[in-house]
Amino acid sequence: MDGQAFAKMFEFSYMALKRNLEGITHEESLHAPDEGGNSLNWVLGHLLNYRNAILKLLGKPPAWDSPQAARYARGSAPLGPDEEPVPFETLRAELDRSQGLLVEALRACTAEDLAAPAENGDPLATRLGIYGYHEGYHSGQIGLLRRLAGHTGAIK
Repeated sequence: MDGQAFAKMFEFSYMALKRNLEGITHEESLHAPDEGGNSLNWVLGHLLNYRNAILKLLGKPPAWDSPQAARYARGSAPLGPDEEPVPFETLRAELDRSQGLLVEALRACTAEDLAAPAENGDPLATRLGIYGYHEGYHSGQIGLLRRLAGHTGAIK
């Protein structure tokens, strides 16, 4: 894969995310599944946190430069009812803002960049593939959380 292909992967992911986020209210975004799991608010914030990690790998500053980003890091506790999560509209706006930065950085990747070691000794291309899978995994969760919130499926 080249930088263009990785950019296309994240463009497709963004399209699916945007559709699945349509019509969701802040209150709906805070509902977590009854048997456990994270709320839509947490999952979207988590994706933004990982988009920051991708941008860091690409030598770019974070898209979501907020002290609240750490609240959505891997391993953080689910959002509780007494916490003050980031407003859902803010998360959606940050997703929109991150998209252009991410795609631009990916398109600029050369074959040499993608072959260079990135994390854990893996080439950058391998890490980008892992992060692309990660985003797709959580994007699917958002689709299910949308349905749990009472909305129809957005991807037809």
